Amino acid sequence: QLAVHSVMQDGEAVVLIHNDKTNMNLEIVDPELLPVQHNRRLDNGNYIRMSIEFNSNRQPIAYHILDNSKSDLSYGYAGLRYFRISADDVIHTFIPEFVGQSRGRPALSTALLRMNMLQGYEDASLTNARIGASKMGFFESESGDGYVGDDNEDGTIIMDAEPGVFEQLPTGVKFQSYDPSYPTGEFGDFVKANLRGIASGLGVDYSSFSNDLEGVSFSSGRIGMLEMRETWKTMQEWFAEAFCQQVYQAWLKHMLIAGKLAINGNPLPVYKAEKFSRVNFQGRRWDWVDPKKDMEANRTAIELGLKSRSEIIRDIGRDPDEVWREIQKETELLIQLGVIKKGEEDE
Repeated sequence: QLAVHSVMQDGEAVVLIHNDKTNMNLEIVDPELLPVQHNRRLDNGNYIRMSIEFNSNRQPIAYHILDNSKSDLSYGYAGLRYFRISADDVIHTFIPEFVGQSRGRPALSTALLRMNMLQGYEDASLTNARIGASKMGFFESESGDGYVGDDNEDGTIIMDAEPGVFEQLPTGVKFQSYDPSYPTGEFGDFVKANLRGIASGLGVDYSSFSNDLEGVSFSSGRIGMLEMRETWKTMQEWFAEAFCQQVYQAWLKHMLIAGKLAINGNPLPVYKAEKFSRVNFQGRRWDWVDPKKDMEANRTAIELGLKSRSEIIRDIGRDPDEVWREIQKETELLIQLGVIKKGEEDE
C-alpha cells in the first residue's frame, strides 16, 4: 500500500532489497533521496541521469541515493554524499508514459493546476460570504458633523445591530448598505466543472470521486463505473508485474539459495527456479448492485460456451483452484457427517 501511495503521490516507488543468511527485507525509500539534479558522465563510459546510473545500452546499472548519515561507505559529489546501490538490489516502480523515461511522474500532476484554482476559488468565496454576513454597511456624513456613537478601542465608530430596533441618525449622516451577494448560483457549477476536470486527469469516475450522485441514473452510473474499474484492473496488472512479481522473484531466488524452501523435508533445487516463477497475482474485484442478473448472465455464458467457470471465479477475485478445493473439502465433510449421502453431491 505504501508503494502504491508513493507511485500516486511521488510518481514512483523506490524499494531496496536487503538479504542476509535467513531473511529478505524490503526498505522503501523517499524518491526525493534520488535528486533529479544529479547528472554526470563517468570515466567507465556509464552516465548518471537523475541519480540513476546507465550503461551504454541505456540499461540501469545502479542507483545513487543521498546519504544523510555521511557514512564512510558513501562518496561525495557537488557537496552531497551518495550511496551507490546495484540495480539488482533495487525495485524501481513507475508508470512509463514515453520512450526512454527514467523517472516517474505523479498522476496528480495533471490535475494540480485545477486543484489549486479550486482551492483559491473556495477560499475567496468563503471569505466573501463571511464578510457579507459580518459587515452590514457604512455611515456617510455630508456635513461636518460626524456620527456620535460608541467608540471602539482603535478609534473607529461602531454601532450595535439588534433585531427589531430602529435608530435615528444624526443630521447629515446617512446609511450606505453593503450586501455582497456572491457566491450565488454559479458557485456549484464552477466547483463541479473543476472536479470533473480533476477526475478526468486522475482517470477516475466523477460521481465516485466527488461523491456527487445528483442526476446519475443506474445506466450512466454503471457505464462510468465500468470504465473506472477497467482502469483499476489495468493498474492492478501493471502493479503486479512491476512490483509484486519483482518482489516474488527476488524472494524466491534468495530462499532457494538459502535452502529455505522444501517439500517433505527436501530443499527445492535452485535450477527449478523458473518453474516456481510462473505464478499469478489476482487483484480484488467488485460486486454489482444487482448480482442476481450478473449470475444469470454468467450461467447463460457458460451454457453457450462463452465463458468458463474458472474465468467467472477470477472475475469475482477468487482463485479457481482454491474454490474447487474448498468445494471438495466441504462435500467430503458433509458426507462424513451424514448431512448428504454419497452420490447426492450434484443434488
